[in-house]
Amino acid sequence: MVRQFLDNDVVNQMESTPMSAYGQFSIRIEGGSAVITKDNDEHFSFIGASCPVSTTPFNHYALSVSVAPQKGTRAVVVIGSSNQPGKKATNTFLINLSWEGDKLIADMKNHFVPLPDRLVETGGKQFGFVVTYKDQRFTTFDSSEFNDADVPQKRCQLEDKGLRIVDDPNLLCRFLVNQATFEDLEAAATLDKRSQTERDLAWTRAQLEKCEVTLSQEREGSIKQGQKLRTCRAEFEACQQQRALTREALRSAESGLSRLYGEVATLREERRRVIDILYNQGESRTFWGWRARVKVRKLEDCLEVPTSNYIHA
Repeated sequence: MVRQFLDNDVVNQMESTPMSAYGQFSIRIEGGSAVITKDNDEHFSFIGASCPVSTTPFNHYALSVSVAPQKGTRAVVVIGSSNQPGKKATNTFLINLSWEGDKLIADMKNHFVPLPDRLVETGGKQFGFVVTYKDQRFTTFDSSEFNDADVPQKRCQLEDKGLRIVDDPNLLCRFLVNQATFEDLEAAATLDKRSQTERDLAWTRAQLEKCEVTLSQEREGSIKQGQKLRTCRAEFEACQQQRALTREALRSAESGLSRLYGEVATLREERRRVIDILYNQGESRTFWGWRARVKVRKLEDCLEVPTSNYIHA
């Protein structure tokens, strides 16, 4: 009536894996309460219990857990451990506590045996344990194992496998020992699904608002980029126009410079001719020579090239 299924890495070590809490956990009983610890003072995972307990469900870092079953009742405590230090539970154990008169007894060596119509299945850290009643299967879900964004998908994966999620493992434990009814599980699973749907909707709305803000920021950024691009394009076109004007001015300057070079060449030729006349005709000291020298000085002023080295008074 009890089935055990493990993670793949644990299945490979099944020969060396203890299938009961004995040898891994210790329990000390005084009066009507019990304290559960793991050997070597290691952490362990507390999943749930059918009786009052000192901690909350899915406490994966417990060093000790105290429970107090009501006198005359049967109780079950679900705990987990890992064969690899530092990792969360990969083996799940159901510890049976019962009363024999005024004495509280804990069975650590044997599996918990459920009622014939309330079967239980232990599993890895994702499931914890599964309770089957008639054709309905109920399981726990530890949302702390996943990122908030992954929780809806993980819950849907369990539901697709025909599992109904009850967020309170303690309620499943009470159902196992006949301290809760099927109607209690039905209502809890329906309520939890509705609550989760509301949480998923709120999360989706929050994500949508974030996307809208991001989209608005990107749109504003795109508008600014477009404006900047248009400004750059206008500046580029202005530069192109200025470049064309500069080229035109350069061509005009080159044309004017060519004309100026022609005029300079003509003036130099005229200066050479006058100097030749002065020297060849021997009139450098006459009136006509004086006029010629005046003309040469005017040519020097135009050319900015001194010719006094060639004309002697």
